[in-house]
Amino acid sequence: MRVKDVIEIIEKFAPSEFAADWDNVGFQVGKEDDIVKAVLVTLDVTEKVIEEALGKGTNLIVSHHPITRGGIKSITTDDFVGSRLWRAANANINIFVAHTNLDVCPDGVNDVLARKLGLRDIEILEKGRGQAYYKLVCFVPASHVKVVMDATMKAGGGQIGDYSHCTFRTEGKGTFKGGPNTNPYIGESGKITEVEEIRLETIISGEDLQDALAGMIAAHPYEDVAYDVYRLEEPRLLFGLGRIGNLKNPISLSDALEIWQKDLGAKNIKVCGKTSDKVERIAVCGGSGGDLIEIAKKKGAQLLITGDIKYHDAQLADYLGIALIDAGHYYTERVILPELARLLEQNLKSRGEAIEILISEVDTNPWNDD
Repeated sequence: MRVKDVIEIIEKFAPSEFAADWDNVGFQVGKEDDIVKAVLVTLDVTEKVIEEALGKGTNLIVSHHPITRGGIKSITTDDFVGSRLWRAANANINIFVAHTNLDVCPDGVNDVLARKLGLRDIEILEKGRGQAYYKLVCFVPASHVKVVMDATMKAGGGQIGDYSHCTFRTEGKGTFKGGPNTNPYIGESGKITEVEEIRLETIISGEDLQDALAGMIAAHPYEDVAYDVYRLEEPRLLFGLGRIGNLKNPISLSDALEIWQKDLGAKNIKVCGKTSDKVERIAVCGGSGGDLIEIAKKKGAQLLITGDIKYHDAQLADYLGIALIDAGHYYTERVILPELARLLEQNLKSRGEAIEILISEVDTNPWNDD
């Protein structure tokens, strides 16, 4: 298993194309062909995290936050950014970043945060672009259904949520007449041939479509493969910022605070709103979500939970009549680390790989919460 193989797993889960325009995501340090010894997932790449990776024998760090968002003019050891890049490169530590793309993707930071806080009926707060999906249909003689299906699935077809190899088959009869320059797999040139065939249908994402078509055609026994591709009207997966949902039962803000503070491990939480008020419909955004206050209010949220709330954002929320909880950037995002580790372990195990996935034990929160 090489670094590029692990990157491929993460890219399918949180495609880089869905990152914000200002963001800096993807492979940032190292060699894609390096063999992976072990993986360390972290919220930030600090010098202590790099030393932790070395001490634990890992040579791939998967981080949520990039080391730098902007361009780099120089790399020196006396620079905040350069010192970490220099240390990682000299220690043969590879670094891959999934940031805002991991925030907006299904089962990413915001979905995990919403579930952690007990929300139900979870929806995207601010919808972004949808990922295009297609239905791929081909016609295969019964003898080759399995080999064609396997080739299509290997290229990424048939994935619906946590289910793989999702197909539908219909029996039918196909006909064709080969021209003088053909060499049909079944029948003879110049004669109408009837064949018992299977209509094989599956779903495929836009990014995997070309690979799936190539795999299907290569595995198919016919000279000219008959197939159809239909773009689905509604994207099956939507990417967007923040989430909104409902609690099972209304709860006072003061009681909710006690529960959520424990669930998130946050030591200091700032609150805007009456703690005696009951809340039920909740919006969340991991990291910095002050820009979503008005959207949350319009969607009926009584409370927005996020981090990095500014003074004037809190004043706006007070004016609009929506409560705020600032649980901190660090605490609202680190909930993703166990889920990211689980995702990698699950995918590596399915490929027969036994690579260790570790969650960083370094507290990268720069604020003193004691």
